[in-house]
Amino acid sequence: LQKRCCIIHFSIPNCSENEIFDIIEFLYDHVSEPKQDKGWVHNFSNCGWHFRDLDADFDKIKGQESYRNEINEVLRNYSTGYKLNNEGEVITSTDKGFENLLETAVPFNDDDLESRMTHAISLFRSGHSSVEQRRDALRNLGDILEKLRSEASQVLTEKDESDIFHLLNQFGIRHHNLNQKTDYDQPIFF
Repeated sequence: LQKRCCIIHFSIPNCSENEIFDIIEFLYDHVSEPKQDKGWVHNFSNCGWHFRDLDADFDKIKGQESYRNEINEVLRNYSTGYKLNNEGEVITSTDKGFENLLETAVPFNDDDLESRMTHAISLFRSGHSSVEQRRDALRNLGDILEKLRSEASQVLTEKDESDIFHLLNQFGIRHHNLNQKTDYDQPIFF
């Protein structure tokens, strides 16, 4: 294990962001925390702790929680901010104050729309998503909102609704035409 960790350590400078996220996700899937009462210390040559049974001697859930807490301290400060979620996926962090918005269940009567919305949000927040994929996610969310426009008008002001569709339709996300604005910092805007 030390040899493998050493290889990862020295390879990091040569890895792309997606490869590093893949490593973080892989480690999450395979990490476990040892149960101290199950192992024994072998002092010869500083050998360390030994365990007999992978399933009985280790706590995978506790190990994943510890790993997630530690790696999120690093990811929070990387670039625009990321986090490792409970499913083991690196996703973009949510701006302070918007956490509840993403965790609130949306009452859909249409399984297809709910599935499309969940997929669009996951795609947009994925640490692996490109600008094009995020644009596709926004386009899909706009299409869902269009389909639910009459319901949305009950909770959105007319101005808010107008502003949302203006952004979707005039900034190269939906309904492409020559009059749209596309010369802007898309990752920040999205």
